[in-house]
Amino acid sequence: CMVWRRREELGGWSRHEAIFLIAYPRMKFWFARVLLLLALQGCRSLRYLGELELKQTPGGLFGAVTNGQDAWFGVDGYPAMIVRVRLRSSAKTSQQEDLVSAAGSPMLEVGRLMLKKEEERLWALVAEPLKEGSSSWFAYVGVGNPPGRLVKVNLLSMERVGYVQLTTSDIRGGVVVGPHAYFVTSAKPATVLRCPTEEMFHGDSFRPLEVALALGEHNVQAVFADSDGKHIVLGTYTQPARIIKLAIPDMTKSASLTLPKQEQMIYCGALWEEHGIFGTSTLPGRLVKVNLQSMTHVSSVEFFRAEDRAVSIVVWRGQAFVGLANEWEQDTSSIIQVDLATMKEVAALVTPRGCTWLYAAVGWQDEALFGSRYHDSSFITRISLPVAKPDIPEIPSGNASGQDAIRLSWTRPFPRYHTGGSPIIGARVLVRPAWHWDWTEEHVYGLAAPDPYAPKHGIGRIVRVHEDPSDLLDEGYGAVVDGLEPMESYKFAVILTNSAGASHRSRSSQAIMTTFSAWLELSILGIAIILDVLFIFIWIASAYGKNLLTSDYSHPEDLLPDDASGAEGGRSFFHVMASWNSEGAMLVTVICGYLFMAAPAHVAFDRYMLKPQRLDDLVCVGISAVFLVSLAALTWSTMGILWGMRKQRQHRVRAWAVAGTGTLWATSTSAIAMCMAWSGSSPSPNGSKIAITVSLQLLLLFAAGSFLEVVVLFSSRRSPSKPPAVASLPEWIMAL
Repeated sequence: CMVWRRREELGGWSRHEAIFLIAYPRMKFWFARVLLLLALQGCRSLRYLGELELKQTPGGLFGAVTNGQDAWFGVDGYPAMIVRVRLRSSAKTSQQEDLVSAAGSPMLEVGRLMLKKEEERLWALVAEPLKEGSSSWFAYVGVGNPPGRLVKVNLLSMERVGYVQLTTSDIRGGVVVGPHAYFVTSAKPATVLRCPTEEMFHGDSFRPLEVALALGEHNVQAVFADSDGKHIVLGTYTQPARIIKLAIPDMTKSASLTLPKQEQMIYCGALWEEHGIFGTSTLPGRLVKVNLQSMTHVSSVEFFRAEDRAVSIVVWRGQAFVGLANEWEQDTSSIIQVDLATMKEVAALVTPRGCTWLYAAVGWQDEALFGSRYHDSSFITRISLPVAKPDIPEIPSGNASGQDAIRLSWTRPFPRYHTGGSPIIGARVLVRPAWHWDWTEEHVYGLAAPDPYAPKHGIGRIVRVHEDPSDLLDEGYGAVVDGLEPMESYKFAVILTNSAGASHRSRSSQAIMTTFSAWLELSILGIAIILDVLFIFIWIASAYGKNLLTSDYSHPEDLLPDDASGAEGGRSFFHVMASWNSEGAMLVTVICGYLFMAAPAHVAFDRYMLKPQRLDDLVCVGISAVFLVSLAALTWSTMGILWGMRKQRQHRVRAWAVAGTGTLWATSTSAIAMCMAWSGSSPSPNGSKIAITVSLQLLLLFAAGSFLEVVVLFSSRRSPSKPPAVASLPEWIMAL
């Protein structure tokens, strides 16, 4: 069996480890190693390779160099020191170390070099070019106290060679080109010192060639040589920042460039082809690209909020890996990957707990190391630079966008932290009905890699290819799955693809339902619109057929069938209403009561259409009852219109037409709500807007028609010539 566990180590979680328990007495140990090696190759989607805690390093790490086998980090302490870290171990002390080394040797501190007690605050660590087969590799350490002191050390033997007092200002950086070393200071304006490496430490009386920059060009932090080794490039920590190019070895200024206003306080720099790449210590940080041949500003990228202070850079194969000087709430920071050709962020990595303020960085082949600062115990984070497979996608979620389509999203917060270092170029969406036990369809978007777990025999899956690149939404983290059945629940899973390959499959989503049938939706709304137009036409025809103000609208029995005036049991109600001395009061009462119920009902319908949700069975039964009553009322209103037309009573036809618009509103809204409630589905976005618009139109037409009927009633009032007949309450309400 194989057990995966995440162990807590040195105060923060370490890498994933595979622990194999092979319960077979005859299994050879070499075979177990082969299995582990294969498993770890399949888990290369993690770009984070591990971290190392360096205890008792107050002030943190500042400056780093490496020869591939070991790495040396400067410690900004009291006194300053240099820590040597073993990156790759050739010795195997145990079987457990042998297993771990198959995935990459763990980092190990192997030595420390303490400078003199008075040599405090390490500001620069500059190494000479490494000579193959040499027993010495010299580096130069600039300390803050005493200011301007430069200490020479042998990194391989971890010995202090000597020192020289170059200037009175802090030495902030440097580079060795040929027989000379060039150092920059924090003076205002800054100065550049040229020192021959062979003569520099032959006595304290040595004086370098010192050149002062122009006014405003002070506090240089970034310095490196150009591609042909004929110039050194400087970046100033000013507002705005300046890029300066000096010819070497004569130390004459060749050109300078003032960057835009927002690009200020350059803290680090690196060379990429004919371009200089500079990081700014701003909030948030920025990465600036400058053409060093023409000394022109090419482009820049501003990081996202809270990704502050770009203070270290490792350039590898057209990609810049930028360390940030910040500290999030979880005591972590970020390493941002930027594609230098397009100057766009393509990936990011959250550092382990405690690894923040990444002022030290160095790269070698396909790995990079970032060191933290401002902690009593510093951390070194080790990452893999080659593109890795995307992280496992989030569980897909989405909403129905139609009767046959669902809009899915599987994005994560800060998605570029999960791309594996390369943009998402394809996605494979697995589909199955919610009741089915296996995936039945595959929707292919972009250059999606195949699913390794797809069935090799049998019927197989239905594959739908979406050839349009725009079908892959949200930079690879969303898509619209079409070809589905209306009012059907589906589940989904996703496999993402970048240039390194396919991710693991996501977990299955919850059931997501498509909308109810467009035919049903259009039928309900279409019938409502047709009847609405018909009622309006009938009302207009009735109004022109007989003068409104001369309509015989004096008695309530005109609105009822001929035998209704003699209904028993209604006289008591009419005697109550007779105190109002007007049938108009009854009409207004019924209309206001209906609108009083209809207005909040329409608001609830509007909310339910915009945000559908599951309803209890009791609520569904109530909506169905409302639909049945509304349908009966609509039928009664239609019969009343036909009866009034037969009797040639135009005023009755108008009244029934107005009542029909009200019952039509109740019928259409309750029908749509009933379909949504019982099926659990929802209308399409456009369908919900149309339904809300039609429903509001019907309600407004009823209100307008009722108001006009009331006006007509009160305008045509006259003294009754006969005692008013009695109308029963239920029949009166149904008539309106």
